[in-house]
Amino acid sequence: MQVVSNIGGYIINLLCFEDDMVLLAPSWHALQLLIDEVDLKFVYTFKYLGHIITNAPRDDKDIDRELRCLYNDAYSFISL
Repeated sequence: MQVVSNIGGYIINLLCFEDDMVLLAPSWHALQLLIDEVDLKFVYTFKYLGHIITNAPRDDKDIDRELRCLYNDAYSFISL
């Protein structure tokens, strides 16, 4: 069983920044193999360092969020 995640040609299992940590795996079972005896909570989407991460191989939700912020900022600037 493969327990590593291939993202853009890089093998990644752990994202860390300051006091945040995200463990990645290609499947629920692979993630359970990475850490034994820990109850896991599966999520389809989460926010990490201001970006929306999903279990789908696309970033539509994050792009939509960025566009909404851009539109709001532009509207606020025009409204002055």
